[in-house]
Amino acid sequence: MTALAALAVVVSVHAAGPAGPVAVMPFKNLSADPGLDWLRAGMAETMVSDLKKLGAVTVVERAQIDHALAEIALQTTQGTEESTAARVGKMTGAKTVVVGSFQQAGQELRLNARFVSVESGEVTGAAKTTGPTGHVFLLQDEIISRLLGAKAPAAPQGRRRKSGEPTLRAYKLYAMALTTASDADKVNYLKEALESDPDFTYAADDLEALRQRLKNLAQRSNQAMLEAQANAEAMLEDTRIPAKERAQAVASEMARLLSTRRYRACKRLSQRVIDLNLPVVETYDPVENAVFFLFLAEVLLHETDRALKTGEEFMKRYPASAYFPAAETHMRELVKRRQEEIDGVAHLEERFAAIEAERQRMEGVLKAEAARKTRQESADWMRCVEAGRAKQYRRAITECQAFVDRWSGESAPSHKTLPLQARRAVMDAHANLGEFEIARALLKQALEDDPVGAEALHIDGIAQSWPND
Repeated sequence: MTALAALAVVVSVHAAGPAGPVAVMPFKNLSADPGLDWLRAGMAETMVSDLKKLGAVTVVERAQIDHALAEIALQTTQGTEESTAARVGKMTGAKTVVVGSFQQAGQELRLNARFVSVESGEVTGAAKTTGPTGHVFLLQDEIISRLLGAKAPAAPQGRRRKSGEPTLRAYKLYAMALTTASDADKVNYLKEALESDPDFTYAADDLEALRQRLKNLAQRSNQAMLEAQANAEAMLEDTRIPAKERAQAVASEMARLLSTRRYRACKRLSQRVIDLNLPVVETYDPVENAVFFLFLAEVLLHETDRALKTGEEFMKRYPASAYFPAAETHMRELVKRRQEEIDGVAHLEERFAAIEAERQRMEGVLKAEAARKTRQESADWMRCVEAGRAKQYRRAITECQAFVDRWSGESAPSHKTLPLQARRAVMDAHANLGEFEIARALLKQALEDDPVGAEALHIDGIAQSWPND
């Protein structure tokens, strides 16, 4: 029994425990408050997770149960909760199904559970437990213990269930993650749950599992894109295929490569179309299209000199092109950026002189060594910032890396994120120079060195526009 004096339990189960596999259906909300509906999925999933970790019985995954319930919902026949449970069990391979409900009255939460035999459709046991809402996990533990009966393993020595408002909030966020269809929202809910209660293992386990699934999906997508690229390249070279089909396939592939940030592959394919000088098909000019996509790829790869040359060539050759306004806009931005780089040389030296003058002035005023050290740190940080603002990227790499080398581990509490921000500035400068491999290696190292800080500052967001190839 639980140590909580307020906890009351009434049970009636077979001592031998349930026949496995076991399926846990979403609990019914018998409260008048629909705002507690989040407990339906949350309670079932956390109980499934606990049963799996205990290892006393095999457990049916929630996705299988949801699928079975969806199929039953499409059918016109309705039955009792027990008959529905038996049908779910037969569809999922379960031999025992847990059906239950919860009801809140004030600060008290009552859980009711029944254990249904799939073979007979009969209730083979039941459990009821009541206690403070904040101790929901202790209540669930009682239900699981009674469900397993003799199969219930002894609780690990020193095991202590957390309770209270932070854990309850984490529970709610976790349940919200279970019911959202958006992977992005799911990740955010799980992260918020861990922020509320860092020991909320359900969210940590689900977050890691979700990350692995997304990684696997990304790998599958990458393989599919490589195959599509190879097919388009093969069609381009196959002169037996009608020119119209070749042109359409290549146009579609160049657009897809650009939208998926495979800029280098888009650049190679575009250049090949130009080299082959594919003929105009009806009103479509494959070469015109290829020159424009080559230009865009060079812009996105930050190959400024090449992009300026390609963009100008495009505007000269195709003044009536539908792409002309877009090309002109990009060209104006490139020219503006190049002018800012030129102007930034003199501007940066002026800013550095002003920063040094201010540092020396404050050094004469500040007497405490700690204050003078903080002032020096601020001056070094401003050198990093101003170099980036002036678009002097080589200088930014030097200044920001110098800041990292000098101040990592020594920054004042109010400035503790600055070294990591300086590392990000170094990555950004390399990316602006088109040195994406170096930037990516630095990002990987930063994530390994300080995963918590990097996540808090969303350091990995810097790579959103970097090429995928």
